[in-house]
Amino acid sequence: MATAIGAASWLVGKVLNKLSDDLVSAYVASSKLGLNYDLINTNLLYMQGLLHASENKDVSSDHGLHGLLEKLAKKADEAEDALDELHYFIIQDQLDGTREAAPDLGDGLCSYALHCSHAARHTIGNWFPCFCCSRTQDADFATGNPHNVTKSDSGNDGGCVAKLKFDRVAMSNKIKSVIEGIHNLCDPVSDLLNKIPNNSTVVTIKRSPTGSTVSQDKLFGRSVIFEKTVNALTGGTYQTETLSVLPIVGPGGMGKTTFTQHLYNDKRVEGHFTVKVWVCVSTDFDVLKLTRQILSCIPAIEEEKYKCTIETTSLDQLQKSIAERLKSKRFLIVLDDIWKCNSEADWKNLLSPFTKGESKGNMVLVTTRFPSIAQMVETTDPIELGGLEPNDFFTLFEACIFDRSKLPGNYEDDLIDVAKDIARKLKGSPLAANTVGRVGKMKHLEELKEFRVKKENDGFELKELGELSGLGGELSIYSLETVRSKADAGAAKLKNKGNLKELRLVWSKAEQQPIDGDVLEGLHPPNNIRVLGIINPGELCGSLVFRSVQNLHIEELQITGELFSEVLRSFPALSQLSITKCENLTLVPVEDGGLWDLKMLQSFKGSGCRKLFSGWPMGEIGGGGRAIKPFPTSLRELDIYKEPSMRSMGLLSNLTSLTRLHLTHCRELTMDGFNPLITVNLKKLQVHTMYRDEAGISIAGNLFSKVARSKLMRAGSFDLGG
Repeated sequence: MATAIGAASWLVGKVLNKLSDDLVSAYVASSKLGLNYDLINTNLLYMQGLLHASENKDVSSDHGLHGLLEKLAKKADEAEDALDELHYFIIQDQLDGTREAAPDLGDGLCSYALHCSHAARHTIGNWFPCFCCSRTQDADFATGNPHNVTKSDSGNDGGCVAKLKFDRVAMSNKIKSVIEGIHNLCDPVSDLLNKIPNNSTVVTIKRSPTGSTVSQDKLFGRSVIFEKTVNALTGGTYQTETLSVLPIVGPGGMGKTTFTQHLYNDKRVEGHFTVKVWVCVSTDFDVLKLTRQILSCIPAIEEEKYKCTIETTSLDQLQKSIAERLKSKRFLIVLDDIWKCNSEADWKNLLSPFTKGESKGNMVLVTTRFPSIAQMVETTDPIELGGLEPNDFFTLFEACIFDRSKLPGNYEDDLIDVAKDIARKLKGSPLAANTVGRVGKMKHLEELKEFRVKKENDGFELKELGELSGLGGELSIYSLETVRSKADAGAAKLKNKGNLKELRLVWSKAEQQPIDGDVLEGLHPPNNIRVLGIINPGELCGSLVFRSVQNLHIEELQITGELFSEVLRSFPALSQLSITKCENLTLVPVEDGGLWDLKMLQSFKGSGCRKLFSGWPMGEIGGGGRAIKPFPTSLRELDIYKEPSMRSMGLLSNLTSLTRLHLTHCRELTMDGFNPLITVNLKKLQVHTMYRDEAGISIAGNLFSKVARSKLMRAGSFDLGG
């Protein structure tokens, strides 16, 4: 949501900037448009202020606001385009000495006649195509396109030069439509922004750090602005100033960092600057911390007066050390991805040591998605990066989807139209091209070890996983705490991935909360899945129905014994069960539930649960032929770790089919009820650290003695520790 708010704020700021031009504002305010310019401008400024104030607040759950912001951004983009067109014609008027795009400033005869003449020409052009130079040009008039083209003599060569022709009626209608569209969105957006509580959680956005190493070998598009910028950095544009600050601004995902990395590593730039420093600022604009980072990147000099290190706590000493090291050197400093700066005073404080040098042409490049920051730091006009041009973007998109050296054999016939359709929807965003491109590559995968659900700026949408129909082998899905509904979960289409053999569903420990059974139902694996892990889900509401699973691992599940018994009934084929750190789980002694009812169970591992056997103090419930034990007699392997509720060897007295027994840190365990017959089929016995707390006496010796006397295990098959 922070990205949506930032993008909307950026575009609204650009519209306001266009409207600040005297002639443009006069045209928009003209009487014939019927717009209340002052009210519109005031409401836009008010909304921009609210957007700026809301950038770091937690409004991620407000889907209605997100939808309105998308509409606002689209309308603001259209308005900027229209105002750019108007600005072009105003400049053309000034060059030609005409008044084609002059604003209508009142009801005077001249202004009225000017408007009428345009209206008549617009109408006649529609009625009589022959009045225009060509049918194509007339079609432009008929569709209300203000970029009409007319032919005129170009001078001595007698040729024709294309010249844009101003259509006042079409332009007026277009501007009125987009400005009214923005104005109509002002009230609902401002209303929702105002309803964000003042004590709303301030989001500390974790941004991935950036470095100067080029992350994308080729810079797609941007060649004109790139060359212009390199020439400005190394030529005469900034060479008379001690320090210049050039912001590179644009919405998230437009490639600001990539563009700057290519500038930073260009051979011409490298040769021009003696010292180069790259610092990723992100959301933490701390003057002392940033000053330390910058100092650590500047080579030390001989006989330094101020011998500071990154541990130095004095800002004054750090700044003097920077000034000393840079005294006669030309330098380039990149401050990448600035999300906030507390005040202009902080900014000036950070820059102060860079203004003391003897050399000229020093540069600071700032990348940010926020126009307010760009305006605060700039000493020269900023570089504004928007979406790539369609052809450049499609070239990038192809490179992201396929191997850069070759395209699939059926690409031209079957895939290119699909690729172009997807590319059009991505609106020129390089980040979107890379993200979707990765997913395009994943479509061809038959095995994917990990998938991370989108969280803030990291990961992917579950619907992207849903498109990987051929996926097989092992798969772990992380960050499932962001999935809130059955519909969202169902987008993964796990049930259709019949080639999957193992599946792990992982939630974050830090954000544990009750998981609705509907979400788990939506995450239902294919009916033939054999191995399933459910990790850190917190509290479970509802039950699971995974009947094909043979191997189940559950970790940190908050569940009662009764509900757990109910859950286990949904795993009739279960042969292996592992339970880890389910600290509230107690195995309930019932005849028709729990582990006792899993007649095919052959392996059980319990680790760190602490209360598993608290309902079984003497090893069994009932007596005689109706005695109930914790485990079914089918069990072959048993591993118990850190289980103080295990107090009696009698718990295992019915397990005469055991081939492996491993007991570790079961400090309360006694030999009470020990049945020597459980060792008949044992091939491996391990008992470690079995001291009882109150006496400091281990049962390992007693167990060893019992096993030895039974002569049922061969020597070398057991390992008894202290």
